[in-house]
Amino acid sequence: MPETSAAASNNNTARWWRGGLQLVATGKVGVVVLAGGQSTRLGSEAPPVKGMLQLELPHPKSLFQLQAERLLLVQELAAVVCTHHS
Repeated sequence: MPETSAAASNNNTARWWRGGLQLVATGKVGVVVLAGGQSTRLGSEAPPVKGMLQLELPHPKSLFQLQAERLLLVQELAAVVCTHHS
């Protein structure tokens, strides 16, 4: 029975997702976080770079910290997924 285009698309997505996690797990991916512009429109009390701005969360964090934490979660996910699917 031929694969439908939706099923083929889902299969390709899953294959690319696993392949990407495999690259992360083996340390073959680099990440650059860019934060363009100064925070001049945010007022004189704002940090000089928007990525350093503290967000009002239950535990105050900067945009840079949030991105770093997300990247660490991807590394952890990659380690788990690639260990179980090797």
